[in-house]
Amino acid sequence: MALQNKEPQGANIPDTTKTPDAGATNTPASTPAGGSTPTPATANKGKKETGSVALARQGMAAISAMSEDERKLIGSKSHTLVFNQLLGQESNKSSRRVNKNETETCATSVGANVTAIEDVLVPVIPITRNWKTGLEDGDVTYTVISAGTTFDMSLMELMLLLSRDEFGGFMATKDDPQGVRFSPKVSTYYDQKQKLPTPALNLVSGAIKESITAIDFQEGDTWKIRPEYAEKFGDLMKKSTPKRTGGAKTSAPSTTTRVAKAISAIEGIAKNLPKAEDLAKLQAAAPKADAKAADAK
Repeated sequence: MALQNKEPQGANIPDTTKTPDAGATNTPASTPAGGSTPTPATANKGKKETGSVALARQGMAAISAMSEDERKLIGSKSHTLVFNQLLGQESNKSSRRVNKNETETCATSVGANVTAIEDVLVPVIPITRNWKTGLEDGDVTYTVISAGTTFDMSLMELMLLLSRDEFGGFMATKDDPQGVRFSPKVSTYYDQKQKLPTPALNLVSGAIKESITAIDFQEGDTWKIRPEYAEKFGDLMKKSTPKRTGGAKTSAPSTTTRVAKAISAIEGIAKNLPKAEDLAKLQAAAPKADAKAADAK
């Protein structure tokens, strides 16, 4: 399907805070003009502030500056996108923690299968663009997914979508309107070793990597993409990827929401996010995904 943007101008972050923490009232870590990588602040005892704490404080500062009506939007649509399963690349192994003293190998997460409960404007990003390459002009386009459609999204696409105010860093599971949280890894980004935080998802309750659906399979000595994932994730299987140069809550925002808000201000993400007041207009103008193709699986 042709997708066009008609107009839109480490460590996992735990969601342990449902009310403001002590750091929420501190002076926010500054972000240089232009949205370049912020430098973590230094704590009172000379201890370097972690990137996750700095992002959460910056996000809280941004939320505090919002009007009451703007704050009501935060998380108001998280229940309209339902997480079904994590998608992973078996030919690219990573690990998951089983318990305190044990880890096991698993497929590397590449995206998720989700269902739209209502029409939603979603970003579309080539799978070869990631947190290492960053995003450049023209990398992000938008399309409308119709209500009731089950479809796949990459982790980069989910980072842009879930960092919008109306999702506030969350999407739903079948049992919980905010059952999945966006929990990016930010330490490497803060050390300026990559261009964007590494997007990741976690279940609010349970281990999300316990069940990963593989997008690829091994045939002899060769790894092949499964046909149903070829269009979305096929380029991941290439040996080399060319690199470019150059329901609303009234309670205090959680750490996840604070981090999502801060990430939405990062250069490369901010310029690719539609403004809340423009969403309806952009959704009306954006092309609709082919529902039959999206539901083929």
